[in-house]
Amino acid sequence: MSDDVDETVSKTEYNELKAKFDQLESSLVPSTVAVVEMTPVEKFKTTWWWFAPEYFSRWRLFPRAFISMYIYLLYKVVVWFMDLPDPNMNQAGLVSVVVGAGAAWFGLYVNSTSTKFDAVSVPVQNQYGITQGAPGATPQITSSPSLAPRLPSK
Repeated sequence: MSDDVDETVSKTEYNELKAKFDQLESSLVPSTVAVVEMTPVEKFKTTWWWFAPEYFSRWRLFPRAFISMYIYLLYKVVVWFMDLPDPNMNQAGLVSVVVGAGAAWFGLYVNSTSTKFDAVSVPVQNQYGITQGAPGATPQITSSPSLAPRLPSK
């Protein structure tokens, strides 16, 4: 610490600074705060139930649950059919329908997407040096490849 600095503040200086501070603070902050009541619809939009459908769609919970239940059903039907001592045509037809429905279920599951997603375009350089970007973009040749086979040097 330096010996020639006086760190004390008189009471009057303190009161003057406090009055200036209070004046500045009161000019920045409004003295009254308006209370806004939310309508029932606005209140509902802030709850979890408003956002749940978006997450059900984004996480694809229902398609995953359906395909899981189908896998369980297929397993039970196949085990049942293999345990039959003498299966007939009707029982074989039932198994055929369940297995055929699996192809439809799998196709629907693979081709379904969530309702909202961010499209990502990744440029890919193929073997001939052509970069493919977003759909509809014109390909650009980035290098001229040598089509001659490469032989090891001796």
